[in-house]
Amino acid sequence: MRTFVSIQYLRGLAALSVLLYHTRLEVAPPGPSEPFHLYGFAFGVDIFFVVSGFIMWTTTQGARQSPLGFLRLRIVRIVPLYWLALALYLAVLWLQAGDGPDQLPRPDEVVKAYLFIPYIDSLTGLNSPYYTLGWTLNYEMFFYLVFAGALVRASNTLRFTAVAAILTGLVLLRPVVGADDPILFRITSPLLLEFLAGMAIAAALRRGFALPAPAALLALALAFAFMVLLSSGHIDRWPRAVYFGVPATLIVLGAVSLEDRLARWPVPPLLLLGDASYSLYLSHGIVLKLVFAGLASSVLAHPLAAFLGVLALELALGVACYRRIEQPMLRRLRKQPATSPRLRPTPVAV
Repeated sequence: MRTFVSIQYLRGLAALSVLLYHTRLEVAPPGPSEPFHLYGFAFGVDIFFVVSGFIMWTTTQGARQSPLGFLRLRIVRIVPLYWLALALYLAVLWLQAGDGPDQLPRPDEVVKAYLFIPYIDSLTGLNSPYYTLGWTLNYEMFFYLVFAGALVRASNTLRFTAVAAILTGLVLLRPVVGADDPILFRITSPLLLEFLAGMAIAAALRRGFALPAPAALLALALAFAFMVLLSSGHIDRWPRAVYFGVPATLIVLGAVSLEDRLARWPVPPLLLLGDASYSLYLSHGIVLKLVFAGLASSVLAHPLAAFLGVLALELALGVACYRRIEQPMLRRLRKQPATSPRLRPTPVAV
């Protein structure tokens, strides 16, 4: 199966941007006088969603794949490491709670987190699992379910049309069903269109459509410029699928259009960052929780040094998690020998 160097780079970029965003929020939360707030770093999640749509479409072309077979592969790829992260994060919460059990998620919330069922967290008030970053995986798993259902169609056109109709139809239902129910809020979110955008890019690329190099570079430049200039005013007025989804789509389209050029001179550290993106995403929240539990005062006293140090630690432990936990786990679950070539797992959100 073809490996897209551009997609690997984007996975690494997406993971790094999420780490930068969360680490900055913990170390030195932006004040009201800062005009841009570095919100643009949060766009990594949206790149993951677009990339996920691209990869799911690309990897299911040219071979008959059953819905159950597809879901099995996705579950093997996503669930074990996520469940391990949920367990570790719960253990950290338990150790930090001391005599305050009210600081722990309820049993039913733990079960819902493990089953990818959206709910309103009793501790944070957010529509997310107790390990907050798991909200993105709720979207991923729902997209996989929709995509798996479309695999009963043999025709690529019918598959694409089915997924597009379901996702678009659900988004159009948002004004009708409202946003109060946590499950309906997720399955009618405009963010679902980001997966569809990735599928559209992959389908167009298979038909030979790609932006010319100047246009691809322009798309990348415009998208990144918008991220830099993004302010809280934009976020208050526009839906996320617009202020992050549109630039993320341009970034993926621009990057894959430059695939032939990028593939000529692959950069191993960037490929490694892409490979380790899922481990980086899942582990960094646990690292932040542990670091700031014990070093809060010293970290806040030296924000720049703390930011760089914590970020370096997140990267190092994320790569170690990929090499020592994720890769061996995937090999065992996929029944691959330890001497098999280095894995290139398909992207998830991360």
